[in-house]
Amino acid sequence: MLGTDSEELIFVEIGNFGKDVEKGIDIYLKERGRFTREFYGRVDVIAYNKHERIIALLSDRKHIEYLAFRTKEEATKKFKRKRKRAKENKKEFELSQEDYMLNLGNWIEPISRTKTKSKMNFIVLG
Repeated sequence: MLGTDSEELIFVEIGNFGKDVEKGIDIYLKERGRFTREFYGRVDVIAYNKHERIIALLSDRKHIEYLAFRTKEEATKKFKRKRKRAKENKKEFELSQEDYMLNLGNWIEPISRTKTKSKMNFIVLG
């Protein structure tokens, strides 16, 4: 499941995850990651094509932002590149590869953004 605020995509998993010991309530949502968008604006419609691994976001009824899910190999390559850059800058990369791969926000790559001439109410991805 995908939610959004003005700048971030928030990925959550729905299921029964037991009880919160401190609050004594059942937990049905678990955050799986966040992705900070390049553009600020309220998202009106979200469309997803699992075969092409593309997400389309319609914001302000006139802008369509396209995002792609990386493959496992691409996400692993991105992790290794980030770790290498951190070493070059003499910084410690705090995340393990397993933690990095569990965050769905690390699997997303912006593709493009377009502006339409007129307002739109919905989008459909093949």
